[in-house]
Amino acid sequence: MDESLYTYLPISITPRFFILTIACLLAFFFFWKSYLLKQTRKKLASLSQDYKNLETILMASESGWIIWDTFDNTLDIHQAAFEVLQTSESEVSALDDLFNLFDPGDVTSLEKKFANLRDWSDPFDMTVSLADLPEYIEICGRNIDSYQRVIWFKNVTQQAQEMNFQASEITDLLEERNKLHTILNTINIPIWSRNSSGRMTYCNSAYANIVESTQENVITNNQSMWSEQVFDTTYSSEKNFLVPKNEHVIFNGERHLLEFTENSVHGNLVGFAQNMTQIERKQTELEQHIQAYHEVLEGVSVGITIYGPDKKLQFHNHAYTRLFDLDDSWLLS
Repeated sequence: MDESLYTYLPISITPRFFILTIACLLAFFFFWKSYLLKQTRKKLASLSQDYKNLETILMASESGWIIWDTFDNTLDIHQAAFEVLQTSESEVSALDDLFNLFDPGDVTSLEKKFANLRDWSDPFDMTVSLADLPEYIEICGRNIDSYQRVIWFKNVTQQAQEMNFQASEITDLLEERNKLHTILNTINIPIWSRNSSGRMTYCNSAYANIVESTQENVITNNQSMWSEQVFDTTYSSEKNFLVPKNEHVIFNGERHLLEFTENSVHGNLVGFAQNMTQIERKQTELEQHIQAYHEVLEGVSVGITIYGPDKKLQFHNHAYTRLFDLDDSWLLS
């Protein structure tokens, strides 16, 4: 090469410098390629490990699956699916074979789910029963791409049986509750329950009739038939009940004396009210009779005293105090 050519360049470049530059560029290029190749290998190794992990997880799953290619309508059935469906590879090769495994009553709905998954990529979850066995299978359909769909199968017989058992128990409990409510509604005593914050959770018909409302409105509006002074005592761990308290309540156009009682039951308050009006009237009548007798005895000129079972003086007339010249305050003591 003619060295005079390099004298016209801005930097004086010699053949040796040019060769070194090319060598450095090639070295850098190969180094970069090697780095990219190493990173690619790492990513491939990581992806391969992820694939193996996912495959291990899938193999360990109790569920089986089918890859459905909707373009040519073929099924790629995993071995676990045959075990879940309790069939063999020779018996299932197309969708019709698959549908024949299930109870005829479920097939129509299942075919519609498959059609929506194929045409609209609509996912679905459905529980069906096998045609010849008392087994329940949960089927889940999901979209993978434009043509491929994945169908998952899981045997949920035990869970279904437990749910049926629980549903039966719930039905029995609801029937028992309704019977208890019917019995409580026939009792002519107001009965109610409240939660720990004091809100009504139940009342019988007698309670609703007294407050002139319905049982639903009593609970919704938290209607009480007593004043705030009746139940203002704080419940303690030592006492799970309140001492009965009396209060006059007007209902059915009359004034009644009710004795309110509440007990703490599992964190809730259960109460009832007894009508003490007749007892109050009898006590009033008795007091009036006693007062009348006292007035009669006071008019007698003979000294009279009445002692109780404890031998303490309960009554004396003025004739008695005049006869013995005693002090009334001393006698009363």
